[in-house]
Amino acid sequence: MTQHISSPTDQQHPSTHPSDVTNTPVEETPRGFSGRWLGLLALLPIACCALPLLVVGGVTAGSGALLGGVTGGLLLLAGAAIVGIWAMRRRSRTRDAHSSTTTPPSRDRCC
Repeated sequence: MTQHISSPTDQQHPSTHPSDVTNTPVEETPRGFSGRWLGLLALLPIACCALPLLVVGGVTAGSGALLGGVTGGLLLLAGAAIVGIWAMRRRSRTRDAHSSTTTPPSRDRCC
């Protein structure tokens, strides 16, 4: 059996044949502005302005809901206390009005 020893030309890229390779310098054309960067540039105001505003709005809404719930609960409690006091006073006035007509006034009470 014979062994095949690879020559330097066999180690080149398979699509390139040694006779096709030329030593002329290839001039690269200058690359212009890529269109992909324009899209990223358009996302910059959203990332810098809109996202912090959304975060602040979410925190504000959350704390507003919490503070609104606490305030609403306190107002409900105050309203219930006012209605309770009003009902107790009304009941005592009604009881005093009924008791004054059924029993004669005592001597220590004037009028």
